[in-house]
Amino acid sequence: MSTTKGLPDFVLVHGAFSDSSVWANITAPLIAAGAQVTAIDLPSHTAADNSDAGKTTLADYVASVKAAVAAASGPVILAGHSLGGMTITQVAEALPEKVAALVYVCAFLPENGRSAFSYAQTDTESKFGANFQADAERGVGTLSREALIETVFNRTAESARRAATATILDEALQPFATPAETTQERFGSVARYYIATTNDRALTPALQQAMLAALPCTKIYSVDADHMPMMSASQGVVDALLDVRSLALVAV
Repeated sequence: MSTTKGLPDFVLVHGAFSDSSVWANITAPLIAAGAQVTAIDLPSHTAADNSDAGKTTLADYVASVKAAVAAASGPVILAGHSLGGMTITQVAEALPEKVAALVYVCAFLPENGRSAFSYAQTDTESKFGANFQADAERGVGTLSREALIETVFNRTAESARRAATATILDEALQPFATPAETTQERFGSVARYYIATTNDRALTPALQQAMLAALPCTKIYSVDADHMPMMSASQGVVDALLDVRSLALVAV
């Protein structure tokens, strides 16, 4: 009996200090190319549910994305931006059969046992650590608008970064501090791709290259962008995601 091959759809996962709207320039071109696209709002990342952000865990993020992945008709391409790399890694560990490929968009690419904080502490050129204000008692952290622009949106158009920083919500600390728990048999069985950013002040090129050296990917794409390439180099991100889609055929 012959088996046909189909192109997988996308589930997009944002990072810290953002929500699903950061994918706005990406979703329409992917849909125009024939893909279904689901962009997730992670727990505590909207004004409606941010008041208790300090209680939010990486497991909460993972559960919300797992639900979307499990609901898909077939395996999906799971793309994560920044801290979203921690989330998609754990989803792939839990549901490797439902993930056709992982795409890390200037994201944490964690080895087993490593947390986002553990990587950030080695990133001496990053502007993130100097600007991040933590409130350990409440379990949250924040960045000012000026710090976000310096750290994340340094190559993004003023109109886009103004809209993206209009409302700055508290960010849960627990997901930064929680180490990845992965196995070669599950997470390691899923194809990995990376979109690297050459003008990134939050997760610098040096750290990105160090993570890639420790945990190689099938293919690396490079875009001339800051830490928000979905806004500052959206066509490059779209092109990379569509290329991954062409490489990640799934049985249908």
